Amino acid sequence: MNGAIVSFLVYTAILASIGIWSYKIVEKIPISKYEKEFYAAGRGLGGIVVALIIAGGLASAGTFIAGPGMCYAYGYSWVMIGNFQIFMNLLLLAPIGIIVGIVARRVNAVTYLDIFKARYQNKTIIVILAIFVIVLLLPYMSTQFVGAARVISQMTGLGYFVALALGSIVVMIYCVLGGMRGTSLAIFIQGLVITIGCTILFIGTVKFAGGFKKSTEILAAQDVSLLSPTTGGVFSPAFSFSIACMTGFFIVGMPHALLGALTYKNTRALKRGIWIGAILVFLWTFLLCMAGTIGRAVIADLAVSDEIIP
Repeated sequence: MNGAIVSFLVYTAILASIGIWSYKIVEKIPISKYEKEFYAAGRGLGGIVVALIIAGGLASAGTFIAGPGMCYAYGYSWVMIGNFQIFMNLLLLAPIGIIVGIVARRVNAVTYLDIFKARYQNKTIIVILAIFVIVLLLPYMSTQFVGAARVISQMTGLGYFVALALGSIVVMIYCVLGGMRGTSLAIFIQGLVITIGCTILFIGTVKFAGGFKKSTEILAAQDVSLLSPTTGGVFSPAFSFSIACMTGFFIVGMPHALLGALTYKNTRALKRGIWIGAILVFLWTFLLCMAGTIGRAVIADLAVSDEIIP
């Protein structure tokens, strides 16, 4: 059994333990407070956890696999385009989150749809919105599980379906058993692992590429357009602006993104969530995108660019 499998199994055991521990806490909550505790962690989450709920929920497979893959394929232009998403926490917690948090407390809303229910008082609208959420989030969530399974399989040598099953079971344990409290603690630990991992991966990539100067020379020799902010005209300013809007602004309508606005403890936690989240999303995105680009100077012949980070 290699080190990668051991570390994965230990990490899996920690996350499963969090779910079981959180379940023991949740099951002691009175029925009258159970819903708020399960879905919103009693509205008592601090700034760091709120930041990670939003950052970790939105900076998902696109940030850790697809984004660096685009950087591998198109060079430094996508490093710039990808980093437009650093505004996520700011938009979700400042102009939107403050209002959502106030309204949620007034109407005792603990889920995304509770806010619409209080506003429209119409079951038909809620059913339609619920269908939209289910239908549209299924493909989004499936890419997260598939992406995680690919990484686990590639890093540990486990079969794809085994990796998919293990990853899915662990997520179900800490989400279903532990509710938002279990999820928030798991996300906190995952955030630490992600930050440390991204930093080590970036430093290692630069080292193996021979430094920034050497990697730039190699990329220029492969294709000088990899150093262009538009990849030699492939990405127009209009296209870049549209991506900026999609990843930086339009994410405010995603149900799981608003969870941070429903769970923060107070104004102090809200403000901390904004700047901590912005720093974390920037670090993850920038370091991974840079690693994806510079990684082409280390491995120049990947058939599937999305495999560069794994």
